[in-house]
Amino acid sequence: MLKLSITDSNKYILWVPYLYTFYSRTNSVRDFVVNAATSWVPAFILILVLSGLSFLDSIVFFISGYVLFLCVYEIGYVANDSYGLIHDETPRDRLGVSPTKGFLSGFVIVRLFVFLLLSLKLNILHDYVFVTAYSALILLLVAHNTLRRVEIKFFTFFQLSLFRYSLPVVPALVVESELPSVELVFLLAAATFTLPRFITYLDAKGRLDLPERKLQGFLMKAYCAVTPIVIYLAVLHQSLAPVLVLIWLLFVQFVYRLAAPKW
Repeated sequence: MLKLSITDSNKYILWVPYLYTFYSRTNSVRDFVVNAATSWVPAFILILVLSGLSFLDSIVFFISGYVLFLCVYEIGYVANDSYGLIHDETPRDRLGVSPTKGFLSGFVIVRLFVFLLLSLKLNILHDYVFVTAYSALILLLVAHNTLRRVEIKFFTFFQLSLFRYSLPVVPALVVESELPSVELVFLLAAATFTLPRFITYLDAKGRLDLPERKLQGFLMKAYCAVTPIVIYLAVLHQSLAPVLVLIWLLFVQFVYRLAAPKW
């Protein structure tokens, strides 16, 4: 994927929400497509099915929810990529530029402004579910970036992954008064999104030896393995949403296996 090189002279473009995620976490077309297929599309499906919103409104709410989430999460990314590296056993320089005080101040201010603007526009800043969720996210980001013991970071990472999947969906459910569905989204996240990422995180930190994880059919088997609990969630909440998400993820893996030699 073609991307501009980030240097000290042009790093201020990273003030725009999502661009920091794109430049620091997206290294190829494959990375972008995988993220969209395994995170964005399932979130859109959940909004569309669980909220009852129209197709276009579901797109608008997903984009809004995702930007709200990034406005907070990217501040955590910057903290992780600067201060968090001090005590990281496996540090990685994501961008190779020095974050000055001026850059960091603008980075945070822009995101706080966009977060407040979107929250007020959606009229959810007063909702206790929304406020509690983002309060928990902020606490987790602070803990994850300040804890020195990697074995404790595993717990904060697991929770951050749940929020990464779920929070873009929450605003639509809050606005449409579908609060019981919030729990469903978190449980589905744990089974289909967080668990595979958690295994990858353990491997990256040198605390797990699972060579099968890198085999082409690993995720296909993993999704099949969690099918019973996904079906149970669908029955428990009387919703097809979990099954539709699982079918989509299995389809993605099928397409990936066909396209793998070309990546």
